[in-house]
Amino acid sequence: ESADFKLITRKPILPTEEEMQENSRSQSAKLRVIERVK
Repeated sequence: ESADFKLITRKPILPTEEEMQENSRSQSAKLRVIERVK
């Protein structure tokens, strides 16, 4: 059985400048969003 996925965001979501100043480890973070479709 194969699961199908729908891409929600085309480009990765990156942390804001404010977030990077508060949390230096967030600089390399890239959030990608998909939705599982049945």
